[in-house]
Amino acid sequence: MKTFSQFIDYYRKQILNTTSILVGIIGIASIYYVLEINIVSNDECLWVTHNKTGKIYFQHVKIGGVTHEAGIRDGDVFLAINSINLKNAMEAQTILNRMPKGEYATYTVERVNEVFETKVLVKKLVMFSDLADGLFTFFWFLFGFIVISAKPEGKIQGLFYKIGVAFVLNFAVSRILTTLIYKPVDTYFILVATLSLILTSFIPIFILHFFWMFPRKFTFIDNRWFIRILYTIPFLLILLVILETSTAGIKYPSQFWRTNSAFILIYFTRITFLIGLISLFINYLRVNEKEEKKPLLIILVGYFLGVMSMIYIQFIAPNVADTVFNSPEMYMPILLTVLIPISFGISIFKYQLMDVSIVVKNTLLYGAATLTLALIYFLSVYGIGQSLSSAIGTDYKSIIAAVSFVVFAFIFQSTKDKFQDLITRKFYPEHFAYQRILIDFNKELSNIVGLENILDSIRDTFVNALKIKEFGLMLKNKSGELVLVRSVGLRQKNFNVEIPPIKDFIQKRFREGDCLCIEQHNYKDAIPAGYQYLVDENIFTVIPLVVKSNIIGLLLFGLKYSGSQFGGKDIDLLFAVANQSAVSIENARLYEAEAEKLKMEKELELARKIQQNLLPKVPPFIDGLEIYGRMIPAMHVGGDYYDIIPVSEKKVYFIIGDVSGKGLSAAFYMTKLQTILRLYCLCEKPLSEIMSDLNKTIYDALERSWFISLSLVFIDMEKKTLHYCRAGHVPLLYYDGEKVVSKQISGMALGLDNHQLFEQSLEIDKIALRGGEVFFLYSDGITEVFNSNNEVFGEGRLKDLLLENRLNKPEEIFNNILNSQPLKSHF
Repeated sequence: MKTFSQFIDYYRKQILNTTSILVGIIGIASIYYVLEINIVSNDECLWVTHNKTGKIYFQHVKIGGVTHEAGIRDGDVFLAINSINLKNAMEAQTILNRMPKGEYATYTVERVNEVFETKVLVKKLVMFSDLADGLFTFFWFLFGFIVISAKPEGKIQGLFYKIGVAFVLNFAVSRILTTLIYKPVDTYFILVATLSLILTSFIPIFILHFFWMFPRKFTFIDNRWFIRILYTIPFLLILLVILETSTAGIKYPSQFWRTNSAFILIYFTRITFLIGLISLFINYLRVNEKEEKKPLLIILVGYFLGVMSMIYIQFIAPNVADTVFNSPEMYMPILLTVLIPISFGISIFKYQLMDVSIVVKNTLLYGAATLTLALIYFLSVYGIGQSLSSAIGTDYKSIIAAVSFVVFAFIFQSTKDKFQDLITRKFYPEHFAYQRILIDFNKELSNIVGLENILDSIRDTFVNALKIKEFGLMLKNKSGELVLVRSVGLRQKNFNVEIPPIKDFIQKRFREGDCLCIEQHNYKDAIPAGYQYLVDENIFTVIPLVVKSNIIGLLLFGLKYSGSQFGGKDIDLLFAVANQSAVSIENARLYEAEAEKLKMEKELELARKIQQNLLPKVPPFIDGLEIYGRMIPAMHVGGDYYDIIPVSEKKVYFIIGDVSGKGLSAAFYMTKLQTILRLYCLCEKPLSEIMSDLNKTIYDALERSWFISLSLVFIDMEKKTLHYCRAGHVPLLYYDGEKVVSKQISGMALGLDNHQLFEQSLEIDKIALRGGEVFFLYSDGITEVFNSNNEVFGEGRLKDLLLENRLNKPEEIFNNILNSQPLKSHF
């Protein structure tokens, strides 16, 4: 199974193109079949087959129509056409369809035991519903192929493409079924009907899945059980149809369309379109950015008009029109359904919808410009040749035209080439930038000092010279992971990958003699933990930075300016630049390593001393309380802080906080925080007053990108009460004698708002002390620790440990929690 999956990934592009060509041919052939081969003849009446007798009766004969003019009236029996006795209405329609427009067909008619023949003029009818279905399905498939070509592994693009393919195939199959509808059920019909049943059942599910992900996902779509239930529905519908048709004893295909299961299937599809419209409207309301709303509005309007036309044809047209044969113009609005895929196409081309605009726009403009240039060139040659031959004479016209063609082509070839180069440079500038990149980069690199300057130069060289919109540079950090250090056009900045899978992949490719670059179809093998990130960020090519067989980084490339992927000689160039970049980066890092190490050691030592001095040396004595506190920085210096400030032997403040930053700056802010709090907590005050004054002071002292989360507890052993409030900090946990409770009260972090919002959000909680309670104040450094399986420690496990150790001393509780996994290995 894995080998098959790898085969699909490797040949994804070839399989996609081959499949799309076949489906496209089927779609065009189906439309051609509707417009040219199976043109419907119209005699402006309706033929109705009696269920018991099998006779064909004329109904809804249009007054003044060709059948009415031939003397036929409602209730007459249709016996034969052109002396061919009729078995069913489909046979009559087939015979009539073969006759050219304007000729007369001979109808044999029975009226009250009287048989007569009459001539009926053959008219042709455009079946707007069939035409609309054909155009709708083909356009959806066409735009689906465009979006899947731009992002073959995109989930939304894949769903949109699947819908188009299913639509085209289902339309083609339905054309085949119409020719079999009055024939007895046989093996051929069963096979075709089964395929139609499968497609008809799955198309609504694809539509729902797509519109629940586009343009923004609904939260419920991430639930695996929901997806499983959603894709179980088609199988249930198929089973329902099979059960009913097998028990109903259906002999003719026409009987199938009158079954309850067929009715459910048809209306389920129509309801799905309505649900898609509602989902699209909800998503439109969810989008706040004006530019993002524009393409959605186009789609929403087109989709709304399309759905309204479906509703009109289903419920309104049959009531205001006679029949489709008598009033075909009343059924013309069904063509509005084509606006649904067209609205997607407009948004794709104009507003970069589903990540395809660059590819499509540049490809089409380049192709159009090149064709225009070629056309002008050949018309000019032809025109000059004809003018010369006309001026000189007609005896040697052919010779003169041929000579002038050669002369003009020779003289103006350079001009044509210059124009061709200008077009290519406009739409594919990377072809002209390759050599310049190497020359400029080599000259510049030798004069650049400092790692940061080198990284900036690499980024600017690729982005500015090649006009790449998605670029990333990853470097190996001290933990041995590759982290993103420079990027352009990437939405997510926090991204890291492990080196071993990449190294194994490259070594394997090297042994096999393949190119060492990593392309999208190789991401799962080379970068298993981060391949989805690369796909989502439109990264199509990854070039490793290698020094002495060690991977020190990655270069991430999106599409070229032209919208195509790097390949062939492009890859050779990228590797040449990557090798030079890797050597320069490694030299710069080695040069700066010693200086950075000394600087870091001094900063960490200073910060460590500051933090140690901030913390209480020995817990104060408070009658009736057992107290223990400790802070263990995960990486030498942390942003956490706690303090214990006694007011008397019976009253005490407990404080725990977390500065948003790290390092020396965080330590300085912690110093300010401790100084302010010790001033505010000298005597008993309401917690709301302390927090409000503290926030006002901190707000003016903090930079706007910083904030402090904090929990404040005041215990009064005289009154046996505990008062608690929090400012954006993790909740207080306490054992109340029966269970461990999490006090999640509201409160905004310090430094985010100066006055009103902070005070409005602040909530004070009061707990009566009965004895035997255990209160636990902590920071997210405990609950957000991950183990080797990438599982978070979490509040739930902390509560379980607290419950298990509720009878122990505070220090024992702390040590038992700290020695649990993964805290033990982490700290």
